[in-house]
Amino acid sequence: MIIIMKWLTAPAIACMALTAVVTTPSAAQSVQPAPANIQEQDSKPTSGSARQAPEDYSNGYHGVVWPNFGDSPHKFAKMTFPMTINSSPDTRQFFFSNQFYYAHSDDAGYFGLQPMERARDGHRQVSVRFSSFNKNATPVDTGLCHSGADGGGGVTCATDIPFTAGAKYDLSMTFTKEDHTFHGKVIDTASHKEYNAGSYKIPEETEGITTNNLMSWHEDYTKHPEKGKCNSKDFPYYDVTLGRPQGTTDAGLTQTATFNNLSLKFQDICPNADHSSINSDGTATWRLGFK
Repeated sequence: MIIIMKWLTAPAIACMALTAVVTTPSAAQSVQPAPANIQEQDSKPTSGSARQAPEDYSNGYHGVVWPNFGDSPHKFAKMTFPMTINSSPDTRQFFFSNQFYYAHSDDAGYFGLQPMERARDGHRQVSVRFSSFNKNATPVDTGLCHSGADGGGGVTCATDIPFTAGAKYDLSMTFTKEDHTFHGKVIDTASHKEYNAGSYKIPEETEGITTNNLMSWHEDYTKHPEKGKCNSKDFPYYDVTLGRPQGTTDAGLTQTATFNNLSLKFQDICPNADHSSINSDGTATWRLGFK
């Protein structure tokens, strides 16, 4: 189990069946500029020089699920993590993240969404975080990305985009081997708009995304709720569905994963505050807090 700067390998997990399909690339869509009121932030508040996936509440991570692409490791040039935030308050509290490793490298990155306060004009928005923890990574899109990630080496890309509850957002990253660059974008599948999530270059020894140790997790980075404060004010309700991740090889073969082995619920902090589940269709849903 893992998470940044010094990365550790997760224990072996029992696997579910792999579904593989071949698809053709979709038509190109124009990338929408991010709203003008974006404020640059670090990827997440944190402390310490090493991060692991949670074994207790003090680490902040819960709801760990593992997308499974089968027993044999694969290397992808493109990876897409579908995410639907069905319900969330307009406040900064949770980071909903997908973590991945680079092929032929011990380093990792993550790609996720943070609910946040409304924009000045009143529209809902969500913060996009696309980060690398390879110490030799360098920003390519300097408008959205800067050097450093969670207090250490790497690159953090951050932007805020319009958000509609219940809409599916595809968090998609593509690796171009010619210049060893990762490009991130978020696709609003309801409006068909695309938003640039930034880009960074990684060392030549990195060759795309591996299926080894993929995981999704959520972090209450404000460290709420405290024990005994289990109510809708201190722990408002969140409902987030993780669609089945897809990876595409250089040859154009697309494979679809299924989620399994949900762990580390919030029951130790607030009984009856976590009704998350692995769903029968291979997706996963985080249901947290109180209405």
